[in-house]
Amino acid sequence: MISPRLHISLFGTKFHSFHFFGVIGFIVGTAMGVWLAKYFALNPWYVLLMSGVGAATFFLLTIISKILFGKEIIVYYHHEISILIFCSLVLKLIHVNVLAYLDITILGIGLFLAFGRIGCFSVGCCHGRPSKHGVTYGHDHVISGFTDYFQNVKLFPVQLIESAFVFLIVAIGVWIMNSKASAGTVLIVYTVIYGMFRFVLEFFRGDPERPYWQGLSEAQWTTIILITVTWLLARMNLLPYYPWHSIVMLLLFSAAAYITLFGKSQTSFRIFNARHMRQIAFALAKLSKEKSIESGNPGVTNISLCTTSQGLTFSKGIFTETISPIVHYTVSSKMPGNKLNLRTVKKLARLVQLIQKETEPCEIIQRQTNLFHIVYGNTNKANGFYSGDSNQSGLFYVQVEFNEQ
Repeated sequence: MISPRLHISLFGTKFHSFHFFGVIGFIVGTAMGVWLAKYFALNPWYVLLMSGVGAATFFLLTIISKILFGKEIIVYYHHEISILIFCSLVLKLIHVNVLAYLDITILGIGLFLAFGRIGCFSVGCCHGRPSKHGVTYGHDHVISGFTDYFQNVKLFPVQLIESAFVFLIVAIGVWIMNSKASAGTVLIVYTVIYGMFRFVLEFFRGDPERPYWQGLSEAQWTTIILITVTWLLARMNLLPYYPWHSIVMLLLFSAAAYITLFGKSQTSFRIFNARHMRQIAFALAKLSKEKSIESGNPGVTNISLCTTSQGLTFSKGIFTETISPIVHYTVSSKMPGNKLNLRTVKKLARLVQLIQKETEPCEIIQRQTNLFHIVYGNTNKANGFYSGDSNQSGLFYVQVEFNEQ
């Protein structure tokens, strides 16, 4: 199990991991840019100028976000686009080969991102979904702002996957520059290949704060826009054109069309998006914290109910008249558009197991349409566990409603 560190100690000084890797990325990116400029007979001072423009743009956007929203908001695509625009303007003003220096600039931005994602991994931002294998974040991370409902839950290390892939893209970009490709080719390759990868990677993200529209995240829409704009510029002979650019663009258009027209209406898509999984996690946490009240039925605890914005109602109970307690969850759907089936409930059972850290064998039992029991434990020794009326008197119900945010 991987346990990230919030701080890094170096020469007796403690640094916040996010800031540490961000600074390392900036230094390494700038150093690589200067080396590339010298190697390809370009002016390294112009690269240093681009580095300064990039740093100024980064801090300007951070300050603006703090003024507008009261906190620092760092969104990679916002910074990449802004830095490229300002660098292009500066390069145009000093009358140099804009595309040649933008190729180096985008590789520097890539290195900054690759190291930055290691920082994200260390502090828990931009995290992945619950997973059988992955990284866990503890109480210290929660105090620092990590989502508390995923505390000590294994999460897919999406930040490290992105970091490794971006390192690979940067290496490919350097190789392309060395192959004497047309100026601007590296910019196109980075934009298209990273964008395609990022579009897919967004489906593995588990942080619900990012904006969504029509089933796609802001980053996915930005990817489509960037790839389309660069394609148009290429067709206008302002950037190099390659046929694979058109193929990737059409694939992304097709994927976006399917998701917006059909995918987002599917039950599984609505239930397992990041925002709704947050509601499920909150519901499970609420149910686990509810104090049991004797119901008058030996061995059976009282039941609390939590309902999400998608109409899923969860309850949790513990059957104690066995050698080892049996934990059972009941899930039902009251929204006509969200009909539950065994496949969806299996995924829910897996999610419950990961979030609640259930270790006993799981059994799924359907009592009626849209109502399932998810049971952890040896049910063979629990005679009469499923008998009786779930609405019998003496049971204690707490209704909690979640509104879509």
